[in-house]
Amino acid sequence: MRQSFIHSMAIAVISLSACSGQPAVIFQISDPQMGFKAGNMNMEYESDMLSEAVTGINNVRPDAVVFTGDLVHNPADTAQWKEFSEIVSGIDKDIPVFFIPGNHDAVTGEGTADMAPYLKHIGADRFSRKINGVHLTGINSDLIKYTAGSAAEQEQKAWTDSALTGNSGKKMSIVFSHHPFFLKSPDEPEEYFNIRPDVRHGYLEMFRNAGVDGVFCGHLHDNSVSEWDGIPMVTTSAVGLPLGEAASGIRIIVCSREGLYHRYFPVGEIPADRQAAIRSVTAHPDTPGAAGYQR
Repeated sequence: MRQSFIHSMAIAVISLSACSGQPAVIFQISDPQMGFKAGNMNMEYESDMLSEAVTGINNVRPDAVVFTGDLVHNPADTAQWKEFSEIVSGIDKDIPVFFIPGNHDAVTGEGTADMAPYLKHIGADRFSRKINGVHLTGINSDLIKYTAGSAAEQEQKAWTDSALTGNSGKKMSIVFSHHPFFLKSPDEPEEYFNIRPDVRHGYLEMFRNAGVDGVFCGHLHDNSVSEWDGIPMVTTSAVGLPLGEAASGIRIIVCSREGLYHRYFPVGEIPADRQAAIRSVTAHPDTPGAAGYQR
């Protein structure tokens, strides 16, 4: 499972210059976490949900697909990586696919982020590329959550700042991260599902200064939509096992001349084609305070 179909991975930053023409369509898929529901005994549920999502991708034909981490449940289980790889390889080869690591894709803990499993099965943990007028840059949010202040995290932060600043003035800029920076309030205390406040605010300031238009995350296994200084902060539920109101699903993001729109869809309710997806998302977008599936 290397660069043959995996084009890149990490917090992804997308500058959507394609907005000047036809709407750009991005699929965000988070937390397949193969093997989670059955406690690593099997992957039947996750395989079924991910396969449905792949069918939806091929029907809608988005400009890009971004997987926002926790691709597997046990990073040491090669069967989980193999199953994930085989299903995702069914995405049409003309559709660019990008990945970012989650905490289950590495060996993580306080002060530790051993990325060896992810690097072995996916590849480099940062990227910067343009796809059909869309500029994508990616970094590794495990470093932010678990090793903030380390040389690796600080070097990556400087690199991210440079990548974002280089995108300033584009039509739209979107950040993807596995870990949400916060869920409801920018001043909320640190817990398992967010980034600690002092580190969080440094990144939020960076995003504002660089003109980022939205931040899209995973990790929670439920939906949460809030904002900071006018920037939407969106947490997307799992395509694998959900832990909240939302059914297993994906988020579709649409960038048009009118603005940035997004909506969460259970896997069985992904629109039938690209135009249907654009209509559905722009007509009924999720908004701050949204949870579960919004109609």
